Amino acid sequence: MTEPLPGRPMLILGMHRSGTSCLAGCLQAAGLISGEVNTQAMYNAKGNRENLAVMHMNDEVLAANGGSWRKPPQVVVWSAEQMRKGAEVAAAIAGRGAWGFKDPRTLLTLDGWLDVLGPVEIAASFRHPLAVAQSLNSRDPSLSIDEGLELWRAYNERLVRVAARFPVRLISYDRHGDAYLNAVTRIAAALELPDPEAAARFYDNNLRHQTVEEARPLPPHLAGTYAQLQELAR
Repeated sequence: MTEPLPGRPMLILGMHRSGTSCLAGCLQAAGLISGEVNTQAMYNAKGNRENLAVMHMNDEVLAANGGSWRKPPQVVVWSAEQMRKGAEVAAAIAGRGAWGFKDPRTLLTLDGWLDVLGPVEIAASFRHPLAVAQSLNSRDPSLSIDEGLELWRAYNERLVRVAARFPVRLISYDRHGDAYLNAVTRIAAALELPDPEAAARFYDNNLRHQTVEEARPLPPHLAGTYAQLQELAR
């Protein structure tokens, strides 16, 4: 049996290109311990704020279940060896205060992490489906808008299910300026991070590159999930 992890573990969840990097950076600025994270990337001037060991662990688990971040498996099962490695990854990040990590893949591998971490606090970010699909397509033209929308559905339906199981502090990346700053500061304070006001200082509205006309109709199955997320964020 592994030793209980110290501190207060936290997870930052959400679909790719949905503001999870921004949320993670804000919470890390406020005092969330995440170990060594990426602070600069081609498609993210302030980095994706991810711990590479977590990302590699998620990739390994997804591959073992016949999938990837782009092809979410229907069922994800962790092996005993993967559980052991996941515990090592978590222990390397853990601190005495609030600590945790962000990787969109974690939405797909969540149950194994919950077994590893025990009780966790969760923050999450979501974004309009078309903005996500356009951002994915801009980064990789081989990923069509339709595929991006389907991925949005797969990830965010999981996020809605997570919010039905656990308290989730949810933020909309469709918010701008003061609306976003106020929301992220409230989340940092609710998570009892050491310096909640620092969360707002990380945010840079100029780093947004995709906007959408929200009046454009969405397919009903996407519109319903998006409406659920908006309601949860209120």
